[in-house]
Amino acid sequence: YTKLYSGQEPQLIEGDIFRIVIPLNDEFSSDYEVSEKTTDEIVKTTGKTEETTDKTEKTTSEIQKTTDETEKTTDEIEMDLKDRERMLIAIVKENPSITQKELAAIIGITLDGVRYIIRKLKEKGIINKEGSRKKGSWKVYL
Repeated sequence: YTKLYSGQEPQLIEGDIFRIVIPLNDEFSSDYEVSEKTTDEIVKTTGKTEETTDKTEKTTSEIQKTTDETEKTTDEIEMDLKDRERMLIAIVKENPSITQKELAAIIGITLDGVRYIIRKLKEKGIINKEGSRKKGSWKVYL
């Protein structure tokens, strides 16, 4: 097909890295006419440049507003998570043999939420479970 697009054969170059060079000729290139048009000609043809720019600016400001709202929400979640982490640590210090179900009920979150917080605290090296699942106890390293 390279003859169809450029009128020439591709070059196959063997070495440490195999390369192929596909020659392109403006005369045979399908986007030749578009690249040759000036911006003024495109504006005359479409007449939508300013309208599109306005929409783009509006969309950009909407994205920024959404990003700001998302950042606030993320900060609130992180603050909330830190409070829950502190609460979980305090409860475990008072009762090292407490179960995850009991923690969920006391803190007021789901069992998965407790597991998530415990996993994060384990990753930070703050908390660890010692002993068996049923008779083990929590160890807090703070």
